Amino acid sequence: MDCLDLELPKEAFTSLELPTIDRPFAVGEQAHVLWLCRAMWIALHATQREVTPDELVEQLRTQDQVDQLCIDYAQSFLSAQDAGAWPQIVALVDSLSEPALPVRFKHRDRRIPALKLYIATAAQRSALKTDAVFAGLTTLTDYDPDHYRALTAVLDQDGLPIAKAALSLWEGDS
Repeated sequence: MDCLDLELPKEAFTSLELPTIDRPFAVGEQAHVLWLCRAMWIALHATQREVTPDELVEQLRTQDQVDQLCIDYAQSFLSAQDAGAWPQIVALVDSLSEPALPVRFKHRDRRIPALKLYIATAAQRSALKTDAVFAGLTTLTDYDPDHYRALTAVLDQDGLPIAKAALSLWEGDS
């Protein structure tokens, strides 16, 4: 495994749950590396196709790319769960106005806050929260774009070794 000097946490790819980072972190700190590993693992599971390490890193590079990955996965996942789900989300998009959006969703694809609203509106949708990939993607879309950029700023340095480690494990499991 080509991980250079990056030490990956033992539990890096054991879960699709993102660890909470609620305080400033130092680049390379284990909590930050774990967060990057888990984000990469979620993206890999969500991709639903073969990817190269470079493509995997690119999927996490910007909030817009994560939003698109979440939307693509949600369309596929929700279509399998409930054929009427996506039309409801589209209707919610039309009802959202820019001033009413939380700051973290302004200037982003409105399908993301509409999707979040759809998930939150009915208790019977608890099945949506049990899909670990879907839950991980929606958590990734919760970040304010500035915070997300801070969390992923080291992708140029550490992204490729993490992607290679994730793909190596993924291919070993397949």
